[in-house]
Parts: sequence; C-alpha cells; structure tokens
Amino acid sequence: MQVGTRGHFAVHETQGCLVVTLPIDMDTEVAGELYTRLIYDISRDRPLGLVVDLSMVTIMPSDVTKVLVRLARTATLLDSPTVICDIPASLASALAMLDIGFEEVPKARDIDHAIALLTADRSMNKTGRQHVRASKENRASHP
Repeated sequence: MQVGTRGHFAVHETQGCLVVTLPIDMDTEVAGELYTRLIYDISRDRPLGLVVDLSMVTIMPSDVTKVLVRLARTATLLDSPTVICDIPASLASALAMLDIGFEEVPKARDIDHAIALLTADRSMNKTGRQHVRASKENRASHP
C-alpha cells in the first residue's frame, strides 16, 4: 500500500483502489492540483476505482464541486469509476440547499463501503466480459 501527501490532500492505495481524503480547507487551487495529480496517477497505475473521502470537508465552493464532477467523469473514462464517501451532514445540507447533489457520482457511507462498491462492480464487469467472450467463442466454433 502506498501512502503519501500530495499538495494538501492525502492519497493512498488499498485493495486496488486509490483513496483521497480531501482537506478541510479545500479551495479551487487545491482542487486543480488534486485533479491533475489524480488523473496522472490513474492513467499511470490503472486502479480499480477512485474513492473521494469528504469527511474532513466543511465548506465546498461551487467551483470545487465542478472540479470533482469533472474528475469523476475523467476517471470513469479512464476505466476507474469514482465513488464519493463520508459526506458530513452539514456539508450535505449546504450542498442540497444549493441544489448540488453529485447526481452523476455514486455515493457511499464510508471508505469501506466505497471500496466494496468498486470491487463488487469490477468483479461483475470481469464476469460479464468473460461471459461475452465465451459466448462469442461458442458461436464461432458452432456455425
């Protein structure tokens, strides 16, 4: 498992997933650093998924929410789906008042739940891919 602090956020790898804990003072500059670094890490390491832990965040500017949604979209395009977890009640309430819900991004109760969602999704995808491959092979051998 790798553990490191990159800029103002902590990133580590567990069970094949990248986990990032956002800082309490998340701002647009830090969000930009986060986006650049995580996309680099995802394209290099190809993790099963990305977990974004919001447990420390108390205030989230709307620009930061846009960066997080863009991060989730980009990571998904790189075959590393994103799950947001541990949203504090006060932050959830503030985001809901602003009509911001991260609708496109799956949410989880905590990091363990997020990793379980990502690893379960990945094993279903692998099984599905194997099934499709086997079906194609069967059709090819039986004209």
